[in-house]
Amino acid sequence: MLAMDCNFRARNRDNKSKDETSPMLGDGMAYMVPEEDYQAFTKNNQHDQEMSTCSKFGAMILANLKKGRGYRTTGVGGVFCSRHGFWWPNSVGTLVKGERYCTIDFILASVARRLRSEKLHLSYDIICQYARNLEACLRDVKPDSFIYEGAQKLLNEVHKVYAVPKFHNPGHKELCQQWFNLAFQLFCGQTDGEASERAWAGLNPATTSMREMGAGTMRDTIDFYCGMWNWRKTIGLGPFLFKKLEIALAEAQDHCEIYTGLREVLADEDAGTLQSWMASVIAWENRDEEGRYDGKEAPNPYKPKTKPITLHQARLRSAQAMKTALQNVGTAAASQASEIHTATLDITNFILLGFKIELMKFRVTAERNSNTVLQKAERTERKNELLRHIAMFRKQQQWIMPLVSAGLQELQGKDVDGTGREAEDYDDGDELIASADANDPVLEATEMNLFLPSELPAQLAVQHNHDVLMEEICLRWGGLSDAVVMIRQNLQIKGVVHRFRKGNTRGQRPNTRVRGKQAVIEANLAIAKAAYRLHRERFAALANMLTAEERARHIPSDWESRFQVLEELDCVAIGSKVLIQIEEADIAHARALIAARKGDTSVTGQTHRKVSWLWYTSLDGATLELNDDMRVEFLRCRARAMRWVEEIYHLCYEMVRTPEFTMNKAEWWARKATLEMPGVDGFVRDGMRAYARKQSTMFMRQSDSLKEKFAEPLTEAAQFIKTHGLDGLIHVS
Repeated sequence: MLAMDCNFRARNRDNKSKDETSPMLGDGMAYMVPEEDYQAFTKNNQHDQEMSTCSKFGAMILANLKKGRGYRTTGVGGVFCSRHGFWWPNSVGTLVKGERYCTIDFILASVARRLRSEKLHLSYDIICQYARNLEACLRDVKPDSFIYEGAQKLLNEVHKVYAVPKFHNPGHKELCQQWFNLAFQLFCGQTDGEASERAWAGLNPATTSMREMGAGTMRDTIDFYCGMWNWRKTIGLGPFLFKKLEIALAEAQDHCEIYTGLREVLADEDAGTLQSWMASVIAWENRDEEGRYDGKEAPNPYKPKTKPITLHQARLRSAQAMKTALQNVGTAAASQASEIHTATLDITNFILLGFKIELMKFRVTAERNSNTVLQKAERTERKNELLRHIAMFRKQQQWIMPLVSAGLQELQGKDVDGTGREAEDYDDGDELIASADANDPVLEATEMNLFLPSELPAQLAVQHNHDVLMEEICLRWGGLSDAVVMIRQNLQIKGVVHRFRKGNTRGQRPNTRVRGKQAVIEANLAIAKAAYRLHRERFAALANMLTAEERARHIPSDWESRFQVLEELDCVAIGSKVLIQIEEADIAHARALIAARKGDTSVTGQTHRKVSWLWYTSLDGATLELNDDMRVEFLRCRARAMRWVEEIYHLCYEMVRTPEFTMNKAEWWARKATLEMPGVDGFVRDGMRAYARKQSTMFMRQSDSLKEKFAEPLTEAAQFIKTHGLDGLIHVS
């Protein structure tokens, strides 16, 4: 299991030092790749532009904005062991201009020269983009290249499985989150793919000094720090593995009990549905590289099949319902039905125009004070556009809601747009805006009520505008779903950009650039929150206007729990803590389902942490419904149990291999102590042999200590494995 990443803090200034004055003492002999071969491979790809199409991941775009002016290198890229965080030999290379794929290609193929496994789990924070053309790039490697052997292994001998590190995963599109999720991949255990982030911690203390070093000195320093990091990892493997197995045994027991109990409940409820779910997930887990199993396409079972109703879907549903009605009427009534259909479409477009005006109001209100002439001109244009849309809305309101329009005219003593001018004068819209600028009517326009049914008294809305009211209910429901999606997207982007800025951005100019992007994200987030709150407020008002029978037919009973009141504390950018809380909430919900089904009130499934409802999408309550939400939740529960059991298998194997490795090192040093060294001074020879015996003794003692330390936890793990299978189920003989 390997992880790849880049560190933009480890830069090197383009000072007067050259390779001749600052040579590398061991070029390609430790952790850095051979410089000459590396430069020869990357110079032909010096000007390639590789942009990300994954809209929710901004770190690569921000990284490519760094021009690197005044720097010999703009960072370093590396490949690490995903399980333990070790640096591999020839696994580090310098970056010349951002995070370009060709540099990572060379480093990965360099590491692959030493691969002896037939399967490779590869994690990278932009793997969704990187993996697309990896094989095509590797096929272009020339036979005389340093990495040719590694490239051929990756192409022909190694089965590659790609993943996004767990805490980078939420920054990607939903499709990437599902396809490249380590939690859903077989035999990954609890590997999180974030070993690279921890490994950079060993190098970052030296980055300030490395910035001013010569080229060779910088590469020697990286070799030194990588070696130091690996040595610290080696001597700390005992406590590291012991603690991880202790946690894994407790977690695996817990999750296997939950999965086994939930599976039994579902089998009693509907064995056929359960079998269908299991068949789909097994096919997906055993698919080939083309995504097929047994000759058929294997769809991702973790992807929800049902989607929330959006505004466009609500509009389509309304049109389809009217189409069905038209098909069912007779010839005599066809003309009348056609007129009704046209009127319904006009009502839908009328309400959607109102929604657009509401969004435009939020945007105009959220804008900061203008400073430059260009900014003032753009702000004025947006004000004018808002007023044009309001005038258009008032025209349509005259015949769609005539009673409301007449009341407005009588109340204001002027035409419905509030200017006192005739509607016919507004065909071009320019004169309206010209006269409005004198008194700056934008404040009045942003606070002006549109008087949709949700803003009217209940009696007036129900008796005289019932059709418009029912259509607004349908569209408000879609607007709620759209607003939640907008909030989630902006929170995801906000979290990604914040993590990038915290980890990679230093200096006034880069920070100013990133702050500008953060300001845009915050503005979009504020608009999305305002839109959600307005949609919810108006939907609640409309629901209260309906009769009990209409409410039961048109309003979901759980709408208040599904779309809760939005507090500022709910709008937290997703990160490691939020991800942990989401998983805890999923586990708690599974416990509650099992407890309710079995009548066990002692299992409450409560968690000590409150998860924002924005991120926790499962249905609340303890009722069991074999719907799409239940399918995804059950499969996630299964994946958690399997990953924890796999983790125990991984750790047991590592606990057996680690003492054997240290004993092998002890024997290797012992052989060094007996080597003949002709021509070496006697005192030097005695010193070398003494050092070799010291190293041999040290590794031998470490091996004995690890065997003694690991004996008890390995015995516990053996007892666990007797009753718990890799399928995540508890098997009682």
